[in-house]
Amino acid sequence: MTDLTDDELLERLGSHTHSESTAAAEELARRGTAGAFDAIWRSIRRDIGWEFVPEEKAAAAGRVATDADLARIADELRAIDPRLEELERREEEDDDPDAGDENDQIFREHAAARLILVAAGARAVPYLVDVLRDGGPTARGLGAALALGRIGEVALGVPLRAALERETEPEVLQHLIDALDRCEGADACDAVAPFLRAGSDVNSGAVVRAAGVVMVKHRGTEVLPDLLALARHENPMIRAGTIPGLAALAHPDAVAMLRRLADDDHPRPRMLAGRALADLGPG
Repeated sequence: MTDLTDDELLERLGSHTHSESTAAAEELARRGTAGAFDAIWRSIRRDIGWEFVPEEKAAAAGRVATDADLARIADELRAIDPRLEELERREEEDDDPDAGDENDQIFREHAAARLILVAAGARAVPYLVDVLRDGGPTARGLGAALALGRIGEVALGVPLRAALERETEPEVLQHLIDALDRCEGADACDAVAPFLRAGSDVNSGAVVRAAGVVMVKHRGTEVLPDLLALARHENPMIRAGTIPGLAALAHPDAVAMLRRLADDDHPRPRMLAGRALADLGPG
C-alpha cells in the first residue's frame, strides 16, 4: 500500500476485500491524510452492514480524526438511547419483524463509535466526559464509561468519580466501577466500597458483581463480611451478584456460602453458584 497515492488508497477503501480496505485505512492513518476520516467511517459503516465491526479500521479512524470528527462520533454515542427508544415504540405499534436485526445494527454502530474514540485516546476525553454528563443510560455506560476505562489514564479518575457520585442507573454504575478500577487500580476502592455495604442503596446484582470483583482484587478477605451479608439479601439478583467475588476469594466461609446459594430458591443464584463450585473443584 505504501506505493499508492492517497486517492488510490481512498478508492481501495471501497473494495469488497476486507483485508485490502483495512490496509488502505491503516496506511491513510499512518500518513495522516487530511479528510480521510469520512472515507474510513463510510467503509466502517459498510462493514457494519455486513454484521461485522472492523476494529482495525476503527483504530485507524481514531488516529486520523480531527476534533470536529471526534465531536461527531461522540454524538453517535449519544444517539443510541433515542434510537433504541424509537425502535421499541415501533415494535409495540407495528410488531416490526426486522426489529431484532435493527437492534443489532444499532449496537454495532455504537461499538464502532466507541472504538474510534478509544483509539483517539486523550483527544477524545473531553467529548466522552460530556457524554457522561448528558447522554442517555446506554450512552453513559456502554459508551462513555467503557471507553474511558479502555483509555485508562489515572487522571480520568476525577470525572469518573464525579459521575459515580451522581449516577443512579445500575447499568451505568457497573461500567463506571470497572472504568474507575482500570484507571486508578487499588486507589478506586474508597469510591467502590460503599456499593458493597449492607444497608446501602444497592439495587442491582450487576453493581454488586462489579464492585465485588474490584474489591476482592484489591482488598481480598477484608470484604468477605460485606459479601456474606449481601449473599443473604432478599433480592435474588443481589445474591447472585456476590458469587464472582465469593468464588474469587475461595475462602472456606465463601465456599460455604456458595454451597448455600447452590440450593437457593431462585434459579439465577442457584445456577451461578453451581457453576462457581464446579470451577473451584473438590475441596
